[in-house]
Order: sequence, then C-alpha cells, then structure tokens
Amino acid sequence: PLPDPFLNKLILSGRCLAKQQQQQQQLQEQQQQQEQQQQQQQQQEQQELQQEDLHALGLVLSQVPHLVEGLECCTLKMKPREGDILGCCCMQLVS
Repeated sequence: PLPDPFLNKLILSGRCLAKQQQQQQQLQEQQQQQEQQQQQQQQQEQQELQQEDLHALGLVLSQVPHLVEGLECCTLKMKPREGDILGCCCMQLVS
C-alpha cells in the first residue's frame, strides 16, 4: 500500500494541475470573448462608416437632381437645363 504522505502529495499535485488547467481555460475563454468583442466593434464601426458614406452620397446626389437621367441625355447630345452647373441634367436636344 502507498504511504499516506505520498498519496497526499499526489492529490495535492493533481489539484494544482486541475487549478492550472482551469485557469488556462478561463484565460482562453476570456481571450475568445475579447476577440469576439473586437470583431463586433469593428463590424459596428464599418456599418456606421457605411451609413455615413451613404448619407454623404445622398446629400451630394440630392444637390444634382435627375443625375442618371442627365447622364443618359447628355450622351444623347442634349442641352443642359438652366442652372445646371455640372451639366448633368438636360432638357432639350442640341440642334
């Protein structure tokens, strides 16, 4: 039979190992959570940036009415509308 002090040492060593493993596992879980939080933050920031970009584009495009129509009719050699600085909006054919 094993002597008691030896058995106690083994048990203590085992507990120590178990504690270390538990701490390592907790550390890994914390790291994973931090990584996930960072990824979520990055995604949120990207979405916010996209929304800001869309808003900015909307503002710019609202300053240029009928932009698509203008681009189409300008390629058909039509005359720009009055007050159209960029020459994007057209109203009649150039004769």
